[in-house]
This record gives sequence, structure tokens and C-alpha cells, in this order.
Amino acid sequence: MTAEVFTERSTKIMAFSDEWMVGGVSEGSEQSLQILARSIIREMKRSGYSKAQMVGLASEVIDLVSRDLRAESSSSTPNV
Repeated sequence: MTAEVFTERSTKIMAFSDEWMVGGVSEGSEQSLQILARSIIREMKRSGYSKAQMVGLASEVIDLVSRDLRAESSSSTPNV
């Protein structure tokens, strides 16, 4: 796979993610999350990512969410 194809497909994934996020959380958010996850995995497979790389992405997302939650928790906790 060429760098151009990789970049184009990665851009499509990000565009879909941005479009999905603009809508915000709605009643169908659980289903929306499943659709987003399947779409990302499908595009990663099409782009030639390995299973290990897909797991790496999932790990990175979990790490980023954990950091964000810790930052929110520490900023909302008053200093004693």
C-alpha cells in the first residue's frame, strides 16, 4: 500500500469520526459507538493494518480516555 492510499483512507476515517462527533451524544449513542467502532476497524482492515496494530489503536484510545478522566478528576478535586 502506498503512502497516498494510506493517507487517503486515514483521512476518511478521521472525517467520519469528526462528522459523528459533531452530532454529539443522542439517544442512539450506544448504537452510534458500535457503528463508529465497526467503521474504524473496517477501514483499518481495508488499509492493511494488522490485528496487532488494531489492538494498538484500541490500547491508545483507552490510554487517552484514562488520562482525560484522571485530568478531569484531579482538576475537580479541591486542594485540601
